[in-house]
Amino acid sequence: RDLTPRSIIMVPRSSGGGEAVKLIDFGISRLQLLTANPNSPPSSIVAETESFQYLSPEQLNGLRELDPRSNIYTLGVIAYEAITGKLPFEGKDFGDLTFNILREDPVPVESLAPESSSPFVQLITKAMARSPNARFQYAEEMYAAISNWASRAGIARAALECGVMEWPDQDPEEPISSERASTAELRSQDDEPT
Repeated sequence: RDLTPRSIIMVPRSSGGGEAVKLIDFGISRLQLLTANPNSPPSSIVAETESFQYLSPEQLNGLRELDPRSNIYTLGVIAYEAITGKLPFEGKDFGDLTFNILREDPVPVESLAPESSSPFVQLITKAMARSPNARFQYAEEMYAAISNWASRAGIARAALECGVMEWPDQDPEEPISSERASTAELRSQDDEPT
């Protein structure tokens, strides 16, 4: 549950060419090891505490029973940072950062990146909802919503797949069509009939 941008790498696929996404180096687990070692240089510990900026509100509240919605929140934070170049929440120390994540709203993506796609911003906003119940409930739902957005934006499905595993019953040549896709679909105000 310690996902950060540094945990995501691209590696060559073993077959078929292209690249695949891999998750590595779960930072908070490493932080526990670093802080347990009195010989760890302070700079190593500071670098690892950057992971806290990607923690979900429920992680910061100390919830022991986390579910995939916590990772969905983190993916939203990573997408926010990728689009805007800034983290949604910062603080002068851990307490300040925690307060901001738990109580404040981030600067809207549109304010920092006005050229961003409104439907994609809605995906980020939903992924980063403070309440887990308001987020995508599972990764497939988020993937279906991203796929639907990409299809409307003219982005080929193959361009999205970068290591995403297919569902066993899903033909890779067919568009995503499942109950999850229909519940995940987000429509922008521009798509609404006037």
